[in-house]
Amino acid sequence: RGVRFIRRAPAPGAVGIPLGAGAGAGGR
Repeated sequence: RGVRFIRRAPAPGAVGIPLGAGAGAGGR
């Protein structure tokens, strides 16, 4: 779910989206 997006979210703008969906999964 969010974990997959976090690893493929090197962009600063995209990081905000997965951050809330996978913040506890390890989203920076």
